[in-house]
Amino acid sequence: MVPLVVGGVAAALILLYVAIAATLYHRLFAPVRRTFLDDFMFTPWEFQADYEEVDLVTADGVAFGAWFFRQPGSPHVIVVSPGHKGRRQDLLGISVALWRKGFNVLCYSYRGMAGCDPAVVTMGVREVQELAAAIGFGRRRVRGARIGLLGYSMGAVVSLLGAAGDPGVEALVLDSPYVDPRRVVRENVRRSTFLPGVLLVGPVSLWVRLRHGVRLGDASPMGVLSGLEPRPLFFIHGAADQTTSV
Repeated sequence: MVPLVVGGVAAALILLYVAIAATLYHRLFAPVRRTFLDDFMFTPWEFQADYEEVDLVTADGVAFGAWFFRQPGSPHVIVVSPGHKGRRQDLLGISVALWRKGFNVLCYSYRGMAGCDPAVVTMGVREVQELAAAIGFGRRRVRGARIGLLGYSMGAVVSLLGAAGDPGVEALVLDSPYVDPRRVVRENVRRSTFLPGVLLVGPVSLWVRLRHGVRLGDASPMGVLSGLEPRPLFFIHGAADQTTSV
C-alpha cells in the first residue's frame, strides 16, 4: 500500500511540474491569440495625430504592423519598442507625446501579436529584426534621418541589441531592461511559485532551443555594451519594479 501511495504522490508531483513548465512556456513564448476586442482598441486617429499605417517585414519574413507619426521638416526619428508581447497600442501615450514635441515617431508591434504574422516570441532574440525593419523604414521615409531609440523592458533590451549592430543609431533611452532573460524569468518564477526558478527555466530554455532554435542567452545585452560607446545611454529603473530587479 505504501509504495502505491508514494508512487501516486510522485506521479502527481511530476504532473504538477509539467503543468507549471507548460504554463511558463505558454506565457513566455506562445503568440497571442486574436480576440474581438482587438478591433476596439485606440489608434492615433483618436488623438488627432498626423500618422500613417505601416506594414513592415523582417529579414526572416515576418510581417508586422507599425504606426508612423509624421513631423515634416524634422530629421529626428524616435523608434519606440514595447515590452514583452507588446503592441503598438501600448505605446500610444508616449508616441503621441513625442510627436507633439516635434519628433517623427515610429512604434510597432512584435511578431506573434494581433495584426502580425503568428510566430514564437523569443524574449528579444529575434524581435531585434522588427526593430531593424522599423529603423530601415525611418531612414527611407525621412531624408537624413537621425535615429534615436526608446524601449521598455524587453524593448529596452531589443534597443540595446539593435543599436550595437547599427552605429547609425545616435542615442538610446532604456526603461527597465533586464540583464539576462533567463535571470528575470528565474526571479519571477521564484516570486510567484516559491520554487527555485532554475528547476523550471533550465528545461524550458532547453525546449525552446531544441524546438525553435532560440538561445535565450543571445538576448543578454551585457556583451554588447562596449559596442555602444560613445553614444549616450539613458537608463531608467524603479526600485519597486516587481518584474525586473534593478
